[in-house]
Amino acid sequence: MPVYSSASSYTLYTLANISMGGGGSGARPIRIPTQPLANPPLIMVIDDSLVVRRVVEVSFMRVGIPVVAFPDGISAFNALVRHEAPVPDLLLLDIGLPKMDGYRVAGILRAHPELKDLDIVMLTGRDSPIDWVRSRLVGARDFIRKPFRPGELVTRVCGLLGINFPA
Repeated sequence: MPVYSSASSYTLYTLANISMGGGGSGARPIRIPTQPLANPPLIMVIDDSLVVRRVVEVSFMRVGIPVVAFPDGISAFNALVRHEAPVPDLLLLDIGLPKMDGYRVAGILRAHPELKDLDIVMLTGRDSPIDWVRSRLVGARDFIRKPFRPGELVTRVCGLLGINFPA
């Protein structure tokens, strides 16, 4: 069963710089909106790591974007085709999943008429050029390496979705 996270159940912070990075000088501050987004996109994350799923959920909730999370591609695909989960605006997909790897999940999604245009971003610990090329071949728009800085993840995904927060 998917886990739905919604910013509406949390108090959004006042507009202030906060660092969602891992600390250090490389952490990028992001702005938290004082008002929820009028029509927030939905993000889906498929990752076998509970920690990664929770970091993604919290990171996007902070900017008012709901997240639905699954531990593997099979349960996510079944929920989508059975309409038990809404079709997301963007999918964060791990490559190294149990049961079926992320490349295969992406291929199956691309073959389904209702899901073929889904924006996919690979979120993975793999770092080889071959993985980057394979990600592009299955239609991924971006490739984000783990470990990632939550602020950078939010910034890149929001950029892909055309969301800009005030500076």
